[in-house]
Amino acid sequence: MIKTLTQIDSTTRDWIVSPADEAAALAGCRMDLERGEWVVDWIQSYCKLYEGDYAGQRFMLLDWQRDIVMRLFGWVYHSEDYGKEIRRFRKASIWVPKKNGKSPLLAALGLYMLMGDGEEGQKIYAVAKDGQQAMISFKHAFTMVELSPELLSECDLKKGGREGPRIIHEPTRSVYKIVAGDNPNSQEGLNGSVMVDETHVVNRQLMRILRGAGISRSEPLQIEVSTAGNNPDGYGKSQFDYGARVESGEIQDQAFFYRSFAADQKVTDKELEENIESVGASANPSWKTLIKPSEFLAEYRRTKPTPSELLDFKMYRLNIWQTSANPFLPAGAWELCKDEFDESELDGLACYAGLDLSLKWDSTSFVLVFPDMDENGNDFYRVLSWFWIPEKTADEQKELVSWYNWSRAGHINITHGDITDFPLVKRFIADCDKKYRIMGMLYDERFAHTMCQELQDEFGMIVHPFGQTPKNFTGPMDYLLSMVTAKRIRHNGNAVMNWQAGNLSFKETPQGKRPVKPEGGLHLKIDGPVALLMALSGAMTNQQESSFEPGSLAL
Repeated sequence: MIKTLTQIDSTTRDWIVSPADEAAALAGCRMDLERGEWVVDWIQSYCKLYEGDYAGQRFMLLDWQRDIVMRLFGWVYHSEDYGKEIRRFRKASIWVPKKNGKSPLLAALGLYMLMGDGEEGQKIYAVAKDGQQAMISFKHAFTMVELSPELLSECDLKKGGREGPRIIHEPTRSVYKIVAGDNPNSQEGLNGSVMVDETHVVNRQLMRILRGAGISRSEPLQIEVSTAGNNPDGYGKSQFDYGARVESGEIQDQAFFYRSFAADQKVTDKELEENIESVGASANPSWKTLIKPSEFLAEYRRTKPTPSELLDFKMYRLNIWQTSANPFLPAGAWELCKDEFDESELDGLACYAGLDLSLKWDSTSFVLVFPDMDENGNDFYRVLSWFWIPEKTADEQKELVSWYNWSRAGHINITHGDITDFPLVKRFIADCDKKYRIMGMLYDERFAHTMCQELQDEFGMIVHPFGQTPKNFTGPMDYLLSMVTAKRIRHNGNAVMNWQAGNLSFKETPQGKRPVKPEGGLHLKIDGPVALLMALSGAMTNQQESSFEPGSLAL
């Protein structure tokens, strides 16, 4: 253990680029330039590119690629278990926009692990969500061997057969093969290093299987290379976020390598318009080499008029994560509306309610919106939201959604059993009606009709069914978008609502638009935003039919 930075050798100090590196150096890790340069030289001597303008030429690493290789293979520490210096890193998470040369880099690193490391019986796995994607990654490595007389002389290339395509390095009896998420037979008995392509779409189950793939080896590597995606709850986003926390020093994990090239995740469309070239240059490490500025700018201008295409551009060309394939609210806009108001200030004030009551699989959401005016005469809404979910559903989805963490923080109630606790929700709503002046509650009739009729009969609440049709949703959706964009929605930061607001997608129909869940699974909920839209519909109806005075609304 090293006490201070001054005790670290100058070479290692030169390669400290983050708090994580500093902590690793203080823990005894060091930079071995010879080991890093050996890998760089091996790739540049034996690997050739097979497509694009550089097809057939030796793979001369770009600056960013060389930096990654040097750091990934040069950082070492002395292992008491193995009695020698071994690589510091066991897992790498690398994020770079498309067209920067990530797939050739991944293939070359896989080939080095297969042959250059000199390990007997090495196993290298080209991993992706399905066989087709895995084959795209594997083809780079396969063709690199075909184009290299030196590599080809030592390898046996198998294009098919019972075990699928393989690269067999005969001197070390090592093999490079495909592992696909859609082929369970390819996932058994794995013991080696893993090369994951497009991490943003691989599933957690596959990655759990691969977690211990190299556990019996001294220097295994799991290298994941990807662009950003549109599933904020998937394995890829969790790795992206985890890596950022490791790099910042928030999490201590000296074996985890992280490198991300990306634009600011919260950059606005206006900022993008004003600074597109500088944003593009900062996010794309192969700018002016593989990424031609004229081509990049032309694609931006082509996609800019179409929201869905612009979202794809930001995701693939700037590495900006999207909340869904067709998000309704601009990225980060809902979070910017958080306001630290005192909820007790709302006691006794008029408000409108929305109730989206589920039976089993979805969360139940109850939302109140409180109309008010600011000092300039602009109307705004303060929003309170509550959620419930059955324990059985929370258990089944705990690997995908943070239900239990949110429950401990007070953002959702997990109820006993396998269906929604209707009496509990009913009592809560009745108590809210005593605390606040609920001027009207709109609800989805599918599951809430009986409860709402009881609330009307027993407590005198004013309730209205809200048909879940594009005709009914279009007005509130347009209104919500305008109010959120103008920061005239003020919410208390409920984590479940934050997550679901990011999930909110929409579908255009001849009759208008309606809210829909994003593609990606039943666990992606939007019940809170739907309840909010219904509550806003009630408030909009009142404001259209009567003059507005804060705190004295009438339906």
